[in-house]
Amino acid sequence: MTNRPTYKELDGKIRQARDLVSRGRVSFVSQEIISMDAEALGFSSGEEMAEVLSALLGEILPEHYAGANPPQRSYEERIRGSELFAFRLEFSRFGRMIYLKFALVHETLWVVSLHPDRPLDGERP
Repeated sequence: MTNRPTYKELDGKIRQARDLVSRGRVSFVSQEIISMDAEALGFSSGEEMAEVLSALLGEILPEHYAGANPPQRSYEERIRGSELFAFRLEFSRFGRMIYLKFALVHETLWVVSLHPDRPLDGERP
């Protein structure tokens, strides 16, 4: 059993993600899925995306981590084998629970998921 990721590690990943967004170093595993999810949240995935990601990452804290211990590894071709960091939090901009999953690969923030939180089986909505 492992205690990864640590609070300190998560804090570093969040800081790195914020920095990459500020430098425009953002890619999407599936532009089509992210576009549909953005629409479900009520914003366009184009120019607004950087603003939304910046604001969201500004509110995320290590205690919002909702991923596995240790982090799962991606099976997506473009980021295969990279660690995935998932977070759930109530995002003030949308006034609802949001789920964000990302990977940090080669100085790029890869957004895997960004959508309204969907309760897991057995959880209350």
